[in-house]
Amino acid sequence: MFEISRLPVANCPQMSAIWPSLKTMPGGDAKRGDVYLVDKTATLDQADTRDAHPMVCVAEMPVDPAVWKGMPRVTTGAQPEDLPSPRRSDLPFTLDGYWTFRFIRAVKKPLTGHPALCPFKGTLPEPLRTEVLAHYKSRPRPTEHVVPRTSAH
Repeated sequence: MFEISRLPVANCPQMSAIWPSLKTMPGGDAKRGDVYLVDKTATLDQADTRDAHPMVCVAEMPVDPAVWKGMPRVTTGAQPEDLPSPRRSDLPFTLDGYWTFRFIRAVKKPLTGHPALCPFKGTLPEPLRTEVLAHYKSRPRPTEHVVPRTSAH
């Protein structure tokens, strides 16, 4: 099986054959606030216990040709830092849930919009889009470890 994210699309016959249709279909190019039902095989981290999660694009990563960042919506295991997300009939949210930055994933750009692995489900409406993106930006970040410089004598 190809690790699509590690290969330029032009060097992968299977992906180069379907790439034009993925890029022209709705949702083939993730933008902040776009929602996808992301199968775990469409992510770099395939250790998820569920096969697919609704994810919102929180970072397009324009300089990275391989991935964009997705923040999942979960319906169980809520933590105090999660953002509540009520069910919505206009999006694939049939149960009340939570946006969580605990399971942010790198989603493979070449599979974005794929009908079976990463189908586009819609765009978060305002003001929900702004609220969810602000939640992502408020996530704790690892502290940088700075190695002290030693002076040569």
